[in-house]
Amino acid sequence: MKKGGGYSVQVLYIDTLFFVNFAMDFLVLYLSGSFLHLRKKLSLFLIASFLGGVYAVAAVLFDFPSWLSLLLSPVVAVLLIAVAFRHTGSYKVFFSAVVLFMLFSMLLGGTVSALYTFLEGIFDVRQTEKLLLSDVVLILGFVTFCIVSLTLRFFGGMPKEKFATVVVEMFGKSIAVSALVDSGCLLTDPISGRPAIVVCLEAVSPILPSEVILCARSHKTGMPSNPRIARKCRLLPAKSLGSRSLLLSVRPDKVYIQIGKEKKECEALLALYAVGKKHFGGRDGLLPSSLLLQHT
Repeated sequence: MKKGGGYSVQVLYIDTLFFVNFAMDFLVLYLSGSFLHLRKKLSLFLIASFLGGVYAVAAVLFDFPSWLSLLLSPVVAVLLIAVAFRHTGSYKVFFSAVVLFMLFSMLLGGTVSALYTFLEGIFDVRQTEKLLLSDVVLILGFVTFCIVSLTLRFFGGMPKEKFATVVVEMFGKSIAVSALVDSGCLLTDPISGRPAIVVCLEAVSPILPSEVILCARSHKTGMPSNPRIARKCRLLPAKSLGSRSLLLSVRPDKVYIQIGKEKKECEALLALYAVGKKHFGGRDGLLPSSLLLQHT
């Protein structure tokens, strides 16, 4: 801030403003995608973060009023999520990604604001020239860069997402589907305690009887009327993204899990997920990590 002629001028570097918002948007997109197990593509992240940085610069250059900024915030969030995650699998997952993006943005924005207030209190930015506003923004840019770097380093040091091939034999047929290994998948049969592999209905429909497919697609989940088929089916209570539902599941004759060259048989049910396609990290299913430790 510079004083003179009875008024004050705030000096703000556009490139710094762009970089800060670019880095924050990139980090928030990464956190949102990791939380929902969405496939992350660097080029799409860079494009979305670039658009976020451009919007931040435009908001300052054209001096958007607060009501307009508040109105445009969810619109920008929708745009960035649509660009970064082109295929989320369903409207529910897309909406969840938008909500998470806005929550993480507010959390990170609050952290940066707190740092600004802290620096302002120490250096008395508004009353003296000990530290110019532009210097504060540069410091915040550096701090944001450190936060992004440390967070990406942290996630990079974690085990990378593991994928497995699930081979299912049932009703005289077999099929192989790709699944994301997830320690958070805790769906089990409450009676037998057998874990369930969540799979997209479309991925395994070639080996399922038409009656099972119709029941899985029905809004009023029911059991097949054929006794021979019904004996292989269960209704499993499932909870995800704050909602509860019943998933129709089937008990295959045999289930094999293959990671690389290693292949082993396991005891598991197949929970049929009939909403959307391929949003389990871009795969056809979700495999409980506990099955990798199961001995058959």
